[in-house]
Amino acid sequence: GVSEIRICTRDRPGLFARLTGALLLSGASIAGAQIFTLKDGVAMDIFHVQSAEAGEFESPEKLKRLKARITRSLKDDAWLDGQI
Repeated sequence: GVSEIRICTRDRPGLFARLTGALLLSGASIAGAQIFTLKDGVAMDIFHVQSAEAGEFESPEKLKRLKARITRSLKDDAWLDGQI
């Protein structure tokens, strides 16, 4: 099983790298991704992820950590530097 993570935000250079870095640091293995950029500059990134141990990424603690890392990666340009 996989879990679907949807992220909608303003598009900017390096967005996909930030998001995949946050997923990696959260223990997610990306099984697939779809990336869309709308005419108004909004990006919709859809990730299908599994936990590193295989299986759905649904533990409340893992999801809480994932949300925090995604939020931080979107707010802080330098946060991922040296993390991976």
